[in-house]
Amino acid sequence: MDGYRIDFDKLYQFYFNSGGATFSFLTKPIEKIGEDTYSFLIKEGWIELRRYPRLKTKDLNIKASVKGLNGKLVDFSLGGCRIKFEFPIPKSLLTAQSSKVFLKIFLPDEEQPVTFWANVVSANPERNEISCEFTYRDERVLKVYKKIVELLQKKGKGKGS
Repeated sequence: MDGYRIDFDKLYQFYFNSGGATFSFLTKPIEKIGEDTYSFLIKEGWIELRRYPRLKTKDLNIKASVKGLNGKLVDFSLGGCRIKFEFPIPKSLLTAQSSKVFLKIFLPDEEQPVTFWANVVSANPERNEISCEFTYRDERVLKVYKKIVELLQKKGKGKGS
C-alpha cells in the first residue's frame, strides 16, 4: 500500500483483472503484517459486468455540465460517467439518448473544465440522473480518472469506496 494510511474501521474495494474479466472485492483490513503490508478479509466478491470499474465520486462534489444543465458527478470510469442534477431533467436531455452531447467536468484546482463528447446511454428522471458513454478515450479521460483517484486517496476512501 506504499505509504497509504489504512483505517481498520473502513471497508476497501479492490479490483483484480484476470483473462479479461474484472473481479471486485469488498474487504476489511484485519492485520498489519509488515511496514507497508496488510492482510484483508474479503467480505464480498463479484465479477464486474462493466468493462471499466466505476469510481464513486458523489462525496467529492465534482461539478459537471451537459447542455447547459449543471449537476454533480456521481461516478466515473474510463468508459463513461453518471451525473445527478439538482433540478428535473429537461425533455431535450431525456430524448438525447443515443445522441452526442458536449460534457464538461470541473475538477478542483483546474481553471478550465475538461470537455468530452459523450453519448447519453440512459436517463433516470425519477433520480434526475443521466449516464454517458465517452465517444472516445484519450488523455483527457485518463487525466480525470487519475485526478479522481488522487482525490479519493486524499479523502481516505481508496478506489471505488
